[in-house]
Formats: sequence, structure tokens, C-alpha cells
Amino acid sequence: MSGRTKLGYAAISILMACLLWIYVVGVEKPTKNETISGIVVTLQGEDELLSDYSLVVTSNKKMTIDLEVQGSIVDVASLRNMRDEISVTADLSIVTTAGTHQLMYEVTLPEKLSDKITVVGGSPAYISVKIEKVQTTPVEVRLRNEVSIADGYIAEQPVVNPDTILVTGPEATVARIAYAEAVLERENVSSSITTEVEYKLYDEYGQEIPRTDITADNEYVTVSMEVVQIKEIPLSVELLPGGGATVNDATVDIEPSSITVKGDADILAALNVIQLDPIDLAEQASRTGRYTRTIVLPNDVVNISGVTECTVTVEIAGLVTQVFACDNITVMLPEGYVYELTTTQLSIAVRGPAEAIEEVRANNLRAVVTLEEEDIARGAVSAEAVVYVDGHSEVGVVGNYRVALVIMTEEEAAQSAGADG
Repeated sequence: MSGRTKLGYAAISILMACLLWIYVVGVEKPTKNETISGIVVTLQGEDELLSDYSLVVTSNKKMTIDLEVQGSIVDVASLRNMRDEISVTADLSIVTTAGTHQLMYEVTLPEKLSDKITVVGGSPAYISVKIEKVQTTPVEVRLRNEVSIADGYIAEQPVVNPDTILVTGPEATVARIAYAEAVLERENVSSSITTEVEYKLYDEYGQEIPRTDITADNEYVTVSMEVVQIKEIPLSVELLPGGGATVNDATVDIEPSSITVKGDADILAALNVIQLDPIDLAEQASRTGRYTRTIVLPNDVVNISGVTECTVTVEIAGLVTQVFACDNITVMLPEGYVYELTTTQLSIAVRGPAEAIEEVRANNLRAVVTLEEEDIARGAVSAEAVVYVDGHSEVGVVGNYRVALVIMTEEEAAQSAGADG
């Protein structure tokens, strides 16, 4: 037999085998059993389980079964290719209590194969689910501050909102939660911060508790931290010349000499000195005067030194003081009024350089009381007098002086004189 003839017989044999296979598979349709592994089981009724009974599934929900099916070779092969369309569901509606429950499951095949494939069984025959009671409890939120502040700035205590969250989950897990912790991390901060921060849950030993099966009413907390500039500001006081003394005759010491403040950087940039209430040298009769001054700051600037008052010491040097008796007292009243002096002489302190004081005489002094209509009060009154030292500009009067007098109308004065006559 020639080689060509042998090849012909071989081709015929292969063709006959193929036709036989097509006949067997397509016409006879032999069946086979096959196991499809790893089919995912879907739980139904979890929402109702929670809402109706306050129960939750705490076992691993990624459950699978190995499904044994029977059908023709062709259909089984098709099913294998369509395995993602195989539905396996377990109904939780029969569960009403906590514990471990064995649930039956239902298998649904793709519609076009549902009447061609038979489900023989599955392994395992039941699925096991652990059910626990749900608990809701408030949990304190703690902040771990990992912020570094830039030089020349200061941060207020951070504020966490909300400072308590409500967590819901399996009773045993929730009971272990001691606190929630949020971490704020920043470097070289020079401005205020407001940001949302995630948090983690911890037990009393500081061990993190996974958030599996746990929900909360807030997934984030808002952390706010005010950051402002700090600056040391010197204190200063204005000396008003008077009583023969000027700024050149006085030395000033302020204790404390400066304070530290905080505030917005733009505001502090313009604040280079804090002015105290002025001191009138005419009112300082002694060589040394000590004054208490309240430290007043602009709006939105805060004193962080803790000192709200300071002491100002004023020393007047190089001047002498002499007291003169002044009986030259004049009262200026509106028309229609007259007066009678009760005070007929004032002891006036005059200060200035020694050589100038030597030239002053008592007759150089005069005290003048000036009252306007709105200042008039009939009867015995006390009024402020302005004292002048005529002809001696280098000296000045020290202190304040008042004159006692009786004021009446001209008509009242006439009636009084008539009664006396």
C-alpha cells in the first residue's frame, strides 16, 4: 500500500471520530456531574435584622460554597463560563435572636440553563452565621496634638467638634471601646487651623479596635485651633509740663516696662508702644511721685503677661518748691450774682529753679475763680481756683486749689442787707 493510500485512511478515521463525537454530544447528549467551586453566598435581610431586632451579622460575610451540578457536557461547560450569574442567597428573616445560626441557601441558575442543569447539592449543606446584639454608646473623642508652632506665634487650646460620637455595633465589640482618638499633624504653623480629621477607636489599653461592623454618627471630627502672633510691647507715658517742671526735669521708670501680647499679625505689626494715661507734673508736689496706671490694649489684642496694671515712678530733680500765702482771690460770676468769700487766704506751692524762686513774692500770686451760668449753685459752694504767678514764667504752681464761698443773687444780697439794717 502506497503512502498516499495510508494518509487517506488516516484522514477518514479522524473524520469518522469527529462525526461520532458530534453525534454523541449533540444527539445523545451524555450527562456529567461537575463541581463549581467558590460560589459567593449573598445574605438577604440584614437591614431588617438590624431595624426589627437590633441584630447584626458579625461572622465573615464573604462566604462561598462548592456547587455540584449535573447536565450535558455542553450545558455544564456553558454554566462554568457563566458562573458569575449563579445566585446563591441565604435568608436572615428566620433569625430573631443572637447566637450562631445554620441557614439553608437557595441556588438560582442563569435563566437559559435553569431547565437544563440540575443542582445536585452544595458543600457545605448549610452556612453558619454568627449574630450579635447591636449596641449604641457615646464615646469621648480625644485629640493628639502633633502641631509645631512657628517662632513668634502661639496656639490656643484646640477645640474638637463634636467631642463625643455615637458608635453602633456588636455589643461585645462596642463594650471594649474606651475612646476615639484624632491626630492633628502640622509643621511650623503660623495661622489658624480648621480641618476635618479622621479618628480611630481604642480600648482601655490603647489597642486599636477595627471599625469592622461598627458605624458612627460622624465619620470625621472638626478640629479648630487659633494661632496668633505674640509680641513684646514697651509701655510709655506722656508727662504734661506744669508746676514749673518739664519733661527735661523728670525721669520716669515704669514697672513692668513692657508686656507680651497676642493678636492678629496685621494688628500687631502696627502696635509698637502702649501709651498709658498721661501724668500732669503740676499735680506732683513732691520730688518723687508714684502712679498706678491701667494697661489698656486695642481691640482684638490680648495681654498674655497676666499684668493689667503698672507702677510709674516720676523723679523731679533740680527744682525747688516754696510755699506762699496768697490773699489775692478774685471770683468771676455772671451778671446778677454776688459772692462772699469764706476762704480768704490760700497756701500756694510754687516750684522752679532756685534762682527763679528767689525772685518770687507773695504779691506776684493771684487766684482766680471763674464760674459760668451753668456752674452757679446758690449758697455755700467750693470752687476750683486757677493760680497765676505774674511776671515769673520760669516757675509754676504745684497742685490744685479750691476756694470756699457763698453765692447769692443781687436781689437776695439786697434783702439780706435790709434785714441786717
